[in-house]
Amino acid sequence: MPLKGSGLMAEYGMFKTALRGFRKEDVLSYIDEMLAERSRLEVELQGQIEALQKQLAEAQVQKEAVRENERLTAQLAECKGQIEVLTAQVAEVTAQLEEERGASEAATMRDAELSEQLEQSHQAIAALWEEKAELQKQIDETTELIGRLHAVGTDFCRQVAELLPEPADETTETKAEQLPLVVDTPSAEPSKPMERWLF
Repeated sequence: MPLKGSGLMAEYGMFKTALRGFRKEDVLSYIDEMLAERSRLEVELQGQIEALQKQLAEAQVQKEAVRENERLTAQLAECKGQIEVLTAQVAEVTAQLEEERGASEAATMRDAELSEQLEQSHQAIAALWEEKAELQKQIDETTELIGRLHAVGTDFCRQVAELLPEPADETTETKAEQLPLVVDTPSAEPSKPMERWLF
């Protein structure tokens, strides 16, 4: 009779019978074949398990790679946004620097104009001081001339008074005529507003 549930029984047929049972050699051979088939199947299944584990590991690596790729893609998008913001800030700062540079150049030109005007003012003041010194020299010469004329006039009046006969009764009018000639001399000092303007 064939053994139920055995896949090898259909392949090898029934055991040969012997006196008081089956032949021992057939049974042992069958067991050996069963064990060999089991070992072969175990090796094959183990290979399939290892292949599946390898595929699973690769799939996990790929999954992690996909996640890492998604994370890096998100970081790249964030970096691009930051770069755009920084680019806009750089453009704004550059525009401000250009504006400040223009203002600085205008201020430099204005300073140059003011320096030139100040130099011209210094030259004008120096010319006015020279003119003042010349006028003061003329005033001193005129004052000295007036003093000489005053001395000559006084001496002339004295000589005329000595030549005229003295009247018995001098009136106030005659005394006034005999008074020495008085000539007012202008002050040699310059006017105060002129000095303040020059200084």
